[in-house]
Amino acid sequence: GPAWRRLRDQLRDEIHRWLQTVRTPRDVNDIELNGMVGSVVHLAYHIGAIRQMNSAARGPLARD
Repeated sequence: GPAWRRLRDQLRDEIHRWLQTVRTPRDVNDIELNGMVGSVVHLAYHIGAIRQMNSAARGPLARD
């Protein structure tokens, strides 16, 4: 419904902002790099959870 669509739109917008930040080249120290890696892992966890909750978000099936 409309509420789910709004949440998806908000998530898409947030992911685009996150991608722009990650794609911007810069020097980082070890602590900042660890934070960036943690952010990638955290995002992957949540996207996986969303894909399990909603079949429309699952994407294509793996083919052997």
